[in-house]
Amino acid sequence: MGTCVSQVALCSPTSVVGSSSPTQIFWYAEPDPKGIFKTLVDTFNALGFGVQVTLAAQGSSTDDYHQWLRQQLKAGRETPQVFSLDIIYTAEFAEQHWLVSLDELLCQSDSEQYLQTALTAASYPTSEGRLWALPLHSDVGLLFCRSDIPYAAGESLPPSSWRQLSAMAREAQAKHSVTAVLPGWGYLWQNAPYEGLLCNALEVFSGYGAQLVAEDDGQQDKRPAYRVVVERYRDQLEQALGEMVSWVQGPGAITPLQALESTGDIQGLDEPLTIAHFNQGIAAFMRNWPYAYNQLDVRGLGSQVHAHQVAVYPLPGATRPCIGGWQVAINAHAPPRERAAALTFARWLLCDSAQKALAGSQNYLPVLKAIYDDPELQANLPFYSGLREMIEERGQLRPRLTQYAQFSRAVQAAVYSALRGEHSPVEAITLLERELHAVLG
Repeated sequence: MGTCVSQVALCSPTSVVGSSSPTQIFWYAEPDPKGIFKTLVDTFNALGFGVQVTLAAQGSSTDDYHQWLRQQLKAGRETPQVFSLDIIYTAEFAEQHWLVSLDELLCQSDSEQYLQTALTAASYPTSEGRLWALPLHSDVGLLFCRSDIPYAAGESLPPSSWRQLSAMAREAQAKHSVTAVLPGWGYLWQNAPYEGLLCNALEVFSGYGAQLVAEDDGQQDKRPAYRVVVERYRDQLEQALGEMVSWVQGPGAITPLQALESTGDIQGLDEPLTIAHFNQGIAAFMRNWPYAYNQLDVRGLGSQVHAHQVAVYPLPGATRPCIGGWQVAINAHAPPRERAAALTFARWLLCDSAQKALAGSQNYLPVLKAIYDDPELQANLPFYSGLREMIEERGQLRPRLTQYAQFSRAVQAAVYSALRGEHSPVEAITLLERELHAVLG
């Protein structure tokens, strides 16, 4: 696609498509409830780059969006020319030759201005290239704690382990510290059988010092290779899953089994449902993404929790929070002129102004490091200054696998079966080990 482009150049309005008439392209983006992507597109279109972008934001289901993208690209469709891609699917799409290599896009000095975890997630070494997308925004799992209720004597926020979180949540329930419209719950987390459950499971596993797969060393210029390491961590994995099961089953449950029942199309809790319940004041703790903080003062039936009553911390102890986020990629099937136009737009999304607009919406974490030092943003989100370190130093990327969807489904199925009582934690981990060997070969 050409030589590396400096940060100043990629943010300057210069036409790169060699025509006086704007090149029309489509950007298919992930769900955008606050409309910030529309604002970005309108700003870009007014700058005079010689490119006219039309936004087509997708519905609420990221799984449906992923399937739709696969169908479009597998069929060789030229539209969309640029599209948002969840960071977990870089390897799959790169291996299918659906993406344009962006290896020479960023100068080394400029790439260092961005979150390295985000750049790693956008990378997947093949014979045709390494960098397959440009980071758009990041994400990281956090613990939201009610700071306005009393906990047990000697206990203070934040909890230092998952066991301590469980104990503090049970104590809050027992003392009726959590005033509720519904019976009090201690802990809200994503436990429906979807990607959110996988993130929660990987986080709890890491808090017990365990993992499911490990990336082989010495693979820097080769495709990432993973091996199943369940046997090495079997005891810790069984303990961790047992802890999660105790949250939903038995007399000491802090997320009662009813939380796994169907709510509309959701069999359990997802992110919006955990926020909705937390806003009703029925739990002491919640695991969610940073955007949830901006929704804590949403008033509804029985809404009791407001941002000033909530403290936000890293997940307990040595837990490595899952890194989330989206990136923008260029359709390899698009004609050269439209590819160049799409690249101009994608590069602009990395600019300071675009990244600050994303951050200012309080819905997205920027990938440009300097934004995290912005005083205004730090004032609006008290925990903002620590997010960059949390992402870069503590966060865990999910495996960069071409067969990631199969990996995720295997983990979800095993964990969910244990939560429902269909298998014991020991049985579920044994079944999961077998499934992961089948997925990874």
